[in-house]
Amino acid sequence: MKATRIYATIAAAVLTLASTSAPAAAQGPGDQPPAIVSVTQAKKQSIQVEKTFVGTVKPARKAIIGSAVDGRVEEFPLNEGDAVKAKQPVAQLLTKTIEAEVATAEAQWDIRKHELTELKNGTRKEELDAAIARSEAAFAIAENAINRRKRVEELARRGQATPGEIDDAVANADQLLKLHVAAQAARALAVAGPRQEQVDQATARAKAAEYDVERLRDMMAKYTIRAPFDGYISAEHTEVGEWVNKGAPIVEVVELKEVEVEAMVLETYIGGMRIGADARVEVGAYPGRSFAGKINRIVPQADIKSRSFPVKIRVANEESDGQPMLKAGMFARLTLGVESSPDAVVVPKDAIVLGGEKPVVYVVNLSTAGDGNMVGQMGDAVPVPVELGLATGNAYEIRGDIKPGQWIVVKGNERIRPGQRAMIKSVVN
Repeated sequence: MKATRIYATIAAAVLTLASTSAPAAAQGPGDQPPAIVSVTQAKKQSIQVEKTFVGTVKPARKAIIGSAVDGRVEEFPLNEGDAVKAKQPVAQLLTKTIEAEVATAEAQWDIRKHELTELKNGTRKEELDAAIARSEAAFAIAENAINRRKRVEELARRGQATPGEIDDAVANADQLLKLHVAAQAARALAVAGPRQEQVDQATARAKAAEYDVERLRDMMAKYTIRAPFDGYISAEHTEVGEWVNKGAPIVEVVELKEVEVEAMVLETYIGGMRIGADARVEVGAYPGRSFAGKINRIVPQADIKSRSFPVKIRVANEESDGQPMLKAGMFARLTLGVESSPDAVVVPKDAIVLGGEKPVVYVVNLSTAGDGNMVGQMGDAVPVPVELGLATGNAYEIRGDIKPGQWIVVKGNERIRPGQRAMIKSVVN
């Protein structure tokens, strides 16, 4: 503090001397009293130019749920504005006819499954025993007929049998032999069991019956209309008792857990926008409140009349009293970055002196570092031509021979003459 007062006293004395002494001749640069200035340091920072656009709040998803079948509405439990969960029923059609068809198909499937099981199990022991018994009985009967035919033939040689008796004995023996062959074949089939082709056919019939049951069950499930995702009912298209045709709309559901705010952006600004860039959204319903979002999509097709592109910003919604704060259709104002410079050298607007061929910023080159207190220190005020870049608040990006950390004049620079020294009166943060 003592050093500060000494420097201030010296500065005041210099100013008094400069105002009261009339020069006898024109002064050179080195003869001029120092300019009294305020300074700040040039800074390096990332800056972004933002613009405000108008947009509309839209749901993240919207679906018009239609009926997949013809039918009459039996239940319609929801109203517009009601919240729904994914897979929650929103309407129920009458199902008595389809329930009967499903029951019939299930019964047919049971029959086919039992037929297949029967074939796979093969011949029952009792059936096999019966086939063996019939084969043995047929053999005994055939053997007896053959013996009788032999006796008749012997009698015939002796002249004791008529031709008719011979014919009857031969025919009876042939018939009983054929019955014996048939009984043996039946026995062989019983032992072998069903053919593989029969099993395969029964398997196919059972599978077809199963598919028919699945088809009808799937159709019956379509008589219950369900919400595809969590959201809110935004429109009703039917009521209890109404007949609806296949494809007819039932309800409209919107998802508002997240919303998409769409703005039309002129091609002048579209080149500076990037997917994932931050955005700020404000709606008139909540004055002074903003919602953070990010650019989700930039549609690469402009509206031909306005030459503007749809830009969509995804915003996480919030609830108040069980209702979403951001509602579909709200008017919104969006603040979006349209241009950025990640490593800009930035100075206050007051540091820029205009009026010449190029803007100028005065840099104070100090001869000593001092004791850390800049007030009262003196140095050469050097004008540095610059080009102006992006503006952010009350500061500008500058491009020129100025580096971050250099001391630049922000007050008193309009009175500095070329080659004049400057005395620091104050430091502006």
